[in-house]
Amino acid sequence: MIDIMKKIEGRGAYMCESEKCFEIAKKKKALSRALKINIDNNKYNELRGVMFDRNR
Repeated sequence: MIDIMKKIEGRGAYMCESEKCFEIAKKKKALSRALKINIDNNKYNELRGVMFDRNR
């Protein structure tokens, strides 16, 4: 679940809000390691949409 307001309780991971940082994290699978689950490209694309496309 993507929590843009940072209010949901439970396990989470911080994601830098720059697109450059996002691309590096995706390439290195940093979010998968932080959450200890497999995150596929579809979920990364969903996250990108929530983080960046809403501002355009």
